[in-house]
Amino acid sequence: MRVPVFPDDLKSHSFKRLAKAFQKNWPGTQPIQLSLAQKLLAKGLGYQGYHDLMKQAESYPDNSAAPTQAAIQFNISEMTKAELSHSGVPPEAISSFVSKLPLYVLSVYHTPGRSYRAPASNIAIRKTPKFKLSPKELNILVEHVASQGSLRDNALMEFIVTGARPHEFLGLQKKHIRLSSEHLIAKNDKFVQALPLRSTLAMISARNEYNREDFLFPSSGDSSKPMSNREFGRLFKAWTKACNLDSTVTPHSARVAVIRSLFENSAVDPRKLKELMSHKFHPALLNYYKSFGANGS
Repeated sequence: MRVPVFPDDLKSHSFKRLAKAFQKNWPGTQPIQLSLAQKLLAKGLGYQGYHDLMKQAESYPDNSAAPTQAAIQFNISEMTKAELSHSGVPPEAISSFVSKLPLYVLSVYHTPGRSYRAPASNIAIRKTPKFKLSPKELNILVEHVASQGSLRDNALMEFIVTGARPHEFLGLQKKHIRLSSEHLIAKNDKFVQALPLRSTLAMISARNEYNREDFLFPSSGDSSKPMSNREFGRLFKAWTKACNLDSTVTPHSARVAVIRSLFENSAVDPRKLKELMSHKFHPALLNYYKSFGANGS
């Protein structure tokens, strides 16, 4: 996976501008020189180093395909984690650093005349469905909320990564949360989901002063009502915008990403997927939830 960098990006100093942002916001305990920032950034964009990037810049055709910004953010994040593996820098600091990089300055991401898709084949082929949110992009979204979101936001994300539908969990009240010996259980008449004991939701439900009838996710305009689907949709849109994800991504896209990942990782028998996505207790889904960095029991 490589981001095409064109001669114009070097001549107009777009790449240098991006490298300076990389240098300025570097999350390590020690500052880095611009030359090292250029080298590390080039690696994050898919090159062997800065010199390899300059060499390859001469050979890209104008219609070169480019990976999504979210995919590159994930790549840079992994490279940064490897570079700082022994420095003690927390993952949320790295996520914040990567989310602020202005990748849009590169011409492949802002020039209308350039195509971001691979050229279509002349051979008629069966169309495959377009996934608006990949499992990797969902992980970027989770990391962003973990580092930038409130306690409420993180609790909402806990349900999203289980593949739950918003209308299933937005109306939950504090009386619907209970502890078992191994899990935190969210259950009402139509929905049941097991989460790790040390989830953010547990922190909300464990507050000393509260009414059992209180909603876990009250509306910002009226706490006597639950957050509406529209209100949650606006919040979700703000998260995706901050992560430079596809503007058409919705909470349903996250559910599809969960299902897709379960298929790809062979974590569950496809014949049992319908039962699993109805949120009956299932170890495979709980393990998938933990794969996003949730605290275990």
